[in-house]
Amino acid sequence: MCKSELFLRTAECVCIVSGVNKGDLLSGCKRMEVVDARSMLCKILYDIGFYPGEIGRYINKTSACVRFLLSDFERRRKVNKILDTYMQNIHKQLANNFSDC
Repeated sequence: MCKSELFLRTAECVCIVSGVNKGDLLSGCKRMEVVDARSMLCKILYDIGFYPGEIGRYINKTSACVRFLLSDFERRRKVNKILDTYMQNIHKQLANNFSDC
């Protein structure tokens, strides 16, 4: 599976679980729930092997912005406990989504 397909499936899953629409996720929107969703997307993509520069190109952000989202993720998680639940649900969804590959 190519990286663009991995990105699309992951972004779709993040949108479904978090309730944030894809347009907001990939925009400059700074509402807390959108930035949380964007942070989850970056974290998951990074964990599966995407480089910050690649992630940035997919989400229309600089690699510095992506690195900040990654480094700040744990703090966001501590402040907003629902992120743990979201991450678990996203990982389950992705496992089911990729099991047919």
